[in-house]
Amino acid sequence: MQSRLYIVLTVSAIAVVSFLILGLPNPLLETRGESRTISQIAD
Repeated sequence: MQSRLYIVLTVSAIAVVSFLILGLPNPLLETRGESRTISQIAD
């Protein structure tokens, strides 16, 4: 079960990084990324 979670996290991280590198205008991805960063800092 945990291996699937790690795979999902890895794929999502790669997708976010690729979108940031490509600089595609996607406000949904940007807001999700910011909320994730804020939640990680809070933890």
